Order: sequence, then C-alpha cells, then structure tokens
Amino acid sequence: MPFGSSSFDHDKVGYLTVEQALADYAVLVTELKIQFKATQSKVVAFGGSYGGILSAYMRFKYPNVIDAALAASAPIYMLTFKGSQREFFFSAVTEDFLNADP
Repeated sequence: MPFGSSSFDHDKVGYLTVEQALADYAVLVTELKIQFKATQSKVVAFGGSYGGILSAYMRFKYPNVIDAALAASAPIYMLTFKGSQREFFFSAVTEDFLNADP
C-alpha cells in the first residue's frame, strides 16, 4: 500500500481509485518511453480477469498512451460507466471488501 497502514485514512483513500491507478500508469508509461527513447514504440496493455478490465479501461481512457489492449477472461460487461445500468460492479467489490475477515 502506498501509505502503509494509513492508506485507508480519509485524506488518502482517494489515491486508491481505479481512475487514479490508471492515471499513474499513463504517466509512468509516458515517462518510460521518454527515458528509454522509445517514443515511437507501441504499448499494449494486457491482463486477465480484473487485470483485463483494467487493461481495457486503460485503452478506452488513454488511447493516446495505450495502442492496444488484451483483456483475457475479463468481465468487461460488469465495468461501471456513469449513466449505464451496469454500475453494480465496484459497489459489489467494495461490499465484499468491507465484509471480509481481517
């Protein structure tokens, strides 16, 4: 966790969102391409299951950074899009987390 045991403190929990993770990854990929003089190189995001959702979402959100995505076994139809009828995924995952035994 980025802030150790205080990662879930109210003032820090905003950094743990999917959107923030994707933004961080977009910055990282961009900086690595510059650092390694690979600005013309293509980038493919890939993952399975939840990682697959993130790879697809990364491609949708940052098409200027990610050139392709492979989402293997990803439940992409459960991904939340504002205004859609499929907004239950993250609330279900959060509920599961909150009810987990420590």
